[in-house]
Amino acid sequence: MPDPQNAEIYEAPVAALVATGEKQNDVGLISCSATGEIRYWDSVVFGLGGTDRFHNRSLELFDTTDRCIRIKEVYPGIFVIATRRGALYQVSLHNSHGEVEIEVRLLSKSTGGRSGMLSRVSSLLGGGMYSSNAATTVDARDALVSLAGGGRTE
Repeated sequence: MPDPQNAEIYEAPVAALVATGEKQNDVGLISCSATGEIRYWDSVVFGLGGTDRFHNRSLELFDTTDRCIRIKEVYPGIFVIATRRGALYQVSLHNSHGEVEIEVRLLSKSTGGRSGMLSRVSSLLGGGMYSSNAATTVDARDALVSLAGGGRTE
């Protein structure tokens, strides 16, 4: 029996199916490891063949102890990834020309009293709210059910 003191803790990646829109019966898959490594397969409908053909990108988490815990599609081809410490990342799967290119943008980073609206609701995605003073635990039953795209308010 392995020694629990030396056991490595495995953290499963988060994943979501992606409607490709190119082929009616096809589907893609996006996954993100706990440490922020994103992989995107644009076609997985025909089984596990071609598992080595994927696009990848790193979230480059600011805190090496932070972990990705949720992924949510908010618009076709656009996902939000939430971390345990409350950071939210927008992940786009295609560039402006419609070609597969993973683009990542930090939407929020909790910074205490000066945090924006997204930082304050990031716990609803399952991420914890974090400030330099203390981490707040969120009840696991609290969850964001939907996000809707809208016009800019600037």
